[in-house]
Amino acid sequence: MRLLFLLLVLTNGLVYLWFSAGQQSVSAVPTDTDSIVAQLILLSESGHDFKPENPNVADNGPVANRDTKICFTLGPFMNQESVLEAGEKLTAAGLAFERRVSEKKEQIGYWVYLPPFATPEAAQEKAQEFRLLGEKHYYVVKPPSEYAYGISLGVFQDRGNAERRHRQIERLGYSPLLEGRFRQNPVYWLDYVESGNGRNFNNSELPGAQIYPRVCETDVAEGLPLP
Repeated sequence: MRLLFLLLVLTNGLVYLWFSAGQQSVSAVPTDTDSIVAQLILLSESGHDFKPENPNVADNGPVANRDTKICFTLGPFMNQESVLEAGEKLTAAGLAFERRVSEKKEQIGYWVYLPPFATPEAAQEKAQEFRLLGEKHYYVVKPPSEYAYGISLGVFQDRGNAERRHRQIERLGYSPLLEGRFRQNPVYWLDYVESGNGRNFNNSELPGAQIYPRVCETDVAEGLPLP
């Protein structure tokens, strides 16, 4: 009886050791499901955006706009013929353009004169004095000129001749003025637009014409900047 009791105790001990060893081996080796759950938790709690390592996956960063409009001005042109020729070359290059006109101040000579008098009668009286002195190169300026009722004493292309005339009138006892004479000449420009990242139009066949970068202000219907 005692032998049977010892045999039962030994058997129970062996069974207990076998179950304990089996539970430790199972908990020491995680299943595939456990590793996936752990990975998902780490990614969600990391606070960083996950980016794929595959270089073939495009990042949604800024992309250069190939349709960007770049504006230029071509010129200057001093006459209609040259601006028409330039316009034909721009059209042949597939570039739309607008013509713009400005003015250039050009000196054309020198003027010796007496400034306007208060009344037409006073101007005629002074002109009579010049006639009595034997002067022939004078006249009273008529309206609507801003110099109306002044007395012109000569117009000269050369400054030296104008200064000699000025001194001559001074010796007669008067106080003439000497000023440059100017005129406004039209100057033509062509404003055009290119698409891309730089200048493409070739202006080498247009002598004297330069290409200047221009700010694209407001696009009109044809995609051109307002002058």
